[in-house]
Amino acid sequence: MTSTGPFTLREVAQMTGFSLRSLQEGCRAGTIEHNPKGIGTRRVHRVMTAEQVRKLQEARARGVTVAPSEQPAPAPRPNVSALDEARARTRAGLARRVPRRRVA
Repeated sequence: MTSTGPFTLREVAQMTGFSLRSLQEGCRAGTIEHNPKGIGTRRVHRVMTAEQVRKLQEARARGVTVAPSEQPAPAPRPNVSALDEARARTRAGLARRVPRRRVA
């Protein structure tokens, strides 16, 4: 790194070997330290200083995940048979579509 920055995310991706997409996702999620550039409402530009790029490279060397691209794992489901699950879905669907009629 010869320059002191600020570097765009595209330049950081070329220097570090990360994909541009993973850097963007990490910045959005708050897992990658960066500086927003400008006050535009339509488009946010992100830049990184040489120190931030160095920290990112050190984190990569330690094996720290950069950007979580997957959603958190869903909560474990209780043991329910497939038949009980199908019955519950059917009941829920019928309850939404057809009001119960009362026999007089």
